[in-house]
Amino acid sequence: MGDWLEIAAKVLAYGAVLLTFGCAVTRLVLLPRVALRGTVPWDDAATRVARTQVAGASVLLLALLLRAFGHTVSAFELPDALSFDNLRIIAFESRWGNAWRQQLLAATLLFGCALWSWFDRRTLAAASVAVLSTAVCVELARMGHAATLPWGWLLHSAHMTAAGAWAGAIAAMLLLSSPSTRALRPALLEAFAPVAMISVAVVAVTGSVAAWHYIGAWPNLVNTRYGITLLIKVAMVADMVVLGGLNWKRLRSQGVSAVPATVWAELLTAIGVVLITAVLTETEHP
Repeated sequence: MGDWLEIAAKVLAYGAVLLTFGCAVTRLVLLPRVALRGTVPWDDAATRVARTQVAGASVLLLALLLRAFGHTVSAFELPDALSFDNLRIIAFESRWGNAWRQQLLAATLLFGCALWSWFDRRTLAAASVAVLSTAVCVELARMGHAATLPWGWLLHSAHMTAAGAWAGAIAAMLLLSSPSTRALRPALLEAFAPVAMISVAVVAVTGSVAAWHYIGAWPNLVNTRYGITLLIKVAMVADMVVLGGLNWKRLRSQGVSAVPATVWAELLTAIGVVLITAVLTETEHP
């Protein structure tokens, strides 16, 4: 049960930090680019993006608390995991707990900056969310498989922030659902194309380097649980790339007044990638 709790907690944590970073990209990069083209409902859009960041940071805090409980269940099993003393041992006296507390601190600071950005429209407030989101990515990367790879934390955090700039930004744009901001989504998606291309490249490079290190040999791709799970993830990411290409082509050549269905399909696939990534991180590599 503990493993499944940790997987669920990781799904929430990864999804929350990707969304929060994607909101920062939307606020700092995409909205200003669209604003240059004409009058946009800037205050309404910025407020809604900041509100989404607060929600994402809140989910991240809850996910980290759930993760501590899940790790305690893995160590002590139920019902002993419900003991405060056992929770304290995991959270405050273990090596895992030391890294977890740093994650919790970064997530708490991120929540504070997200609140600041909600009430303050200045760029500095939005930039602080981007910085703290990156810090959370670094802290999340310091635990698990990354510890077995030299500079693994840098590789994994770069992979995560690029995924946030890609999938998280798509989610942030689609969550602009008020009548005034909904009209901005096609223009935001068009402005998003260069960001997406760079993000896809970073995701591909960092993911390939990490995968090669963990797999070690080609036969392990099809002969191990880790390899098969990785192949599923690669296939889903490839599907996202294809959908993204279709979206870019349609927006560039045809122009649309509403979000294409393929954009929603790209987001749903991204959610699937987050799910399979959480499973992958809990799977022993060869």
